[in-house]
This record gives sequence, C-alpha cells and structure tokens, in this order.
Amino acid sequence: MREIESALVAVLDLDQIADILARDIDAQAIQTLLGGYDFAKLRPEKLCEIVLEESIIPEGVPVYLTEAEIKLQGEIWVIHRNDADPFPSSPHAHNYQQRLKMHLGNGDLYTHKQKQPCRRLRKSVFLEFRERVMQRTSSIVLPPLSI
Repeated sequence: MREIESALVAVLDLDQIADILARDIDAQAIQTLLGGYDFAKLRPEKLCEIVLEESIIPEGVPVYLTEAEIKLQGEIWVIHRNDADPFPSSPHAHNYQQRLKMHLGNGDLYTHKQKQPCRRLRKSVFLEFRERVMQRTSSIVLPPLSI
C-alpha cells in the first residue's frame, strides 16, 4: 500500500499523499495512472555509503534536524542505484540526517525538494569525496566533472 502511495505522489507531483484528497481519483484512475509506473524506483539499490569523520557541509547551508539533541560526529552520505529521482545528477549522494542531496559532477548541495543549489562544496573537499566513493566501489559511474 505504501508503494502505491509513493508512486501516486511521484506521478501526480504531490508534496504528500494527503494532497490526493483534493482530487477526484477512483480506483480505475489510480490503475490507469500507475499502469506503466516502474515500482523498482521505490526500492533503490544502495551502491555505497560514505561515512565522514568531519562535516563537509559548508557553513550557512540550511540543514534539517528532527531533534535538536541529536549530535553526530560525522556524516553519512548514501548513493543509490536506480534512484527514483535522477536530480541533481545520476547518481547523486543523499545525506538523510541533514536532508541534503549532492550533485556528484560539481559538488552542488540541494535542500529537500529544491531545484536550485544552496551551496557548493570546496573543490578540494569535493574531489576528495569523489575519490572516497571510487575507493569504496568500482560499480559506480560518476557523472563527468564540471567544476
């Protein structure tokens, strides 16, 4: 059921499933909307996880905290194969704790649901990050550098 909800949110470009209540959609319409939907997108395969001892997020980037008392020594960035959303690059990295995405071709950082970058990583930090990704797994084909 949750996969159907997630697919409807994606297909109808909704912010959340509750937004569907404002639409007149019955079971037949749902079947039509999702007939060709690739549900594999909702189960991306994790390619690698990079754990950093120190933060690479530049000062001033708006970050998301679910609880102010959570303290993390490092950061965890995750890269998926078959990510449902190829934005900002394919592949790209997620920092779920801070709700950020990183373009793996240029180091731009994006906050949740934003299409404009909020900051860019320093070139040296970004290149080191890409190197760690490549050391971690050889199955990732990173986007070409554009910095």
